[in-house]
Amino acid sequence: MKSASIIIISLFFSLFSLAQQSGKVVGIIKGKVINSTTNEPVSYTNIGLEGTYYGTASDGDGNFELKIPEEMTEKSIYFSAVGFTNKQFAVKTLFDKDFSIIKLDAQSYGIDNIDISAQNLVLIQILKMTWENIT
Repeated sequence: MKSASIIIISLFFSLFSLAQQSGKVVGIIKGKVINSTTNEPVSYTNIGLEGTYYGTASDGDGNFELKIPEEMTEKSIYFSAVGFTNKQFAVKTLFDKDFSIIKLDAQSYGIDNIDISAQNLVLIQILKMTWENIT
């Protein structure tokens, strides 16, 4: 029992150390996401490396920090936020800067052209059943 516990613990630590070595950080991209017309910060912008699950989000003031692993330096980094058009850059272009200002353009979805109507299907079914049961 004691030897089985020791084997399991040693396997856990070896896998843990292997996982930490595979993602060696080669750089950190820091910056701020702002609205291109008003220069106000864009809060909670999604920021990620294309084709991966690796990313972050800007804070309430639009500031962000993303650590880039060595194997992802050739990827593109994308910025997306609700109400703004998406932007994409090569990771290497943002490595050259100490602090990047990312300007997103506002996007209109044309909501005023949408008609919304609602139906209460339960009420319609009740009225239909009532109508059918009236003699």
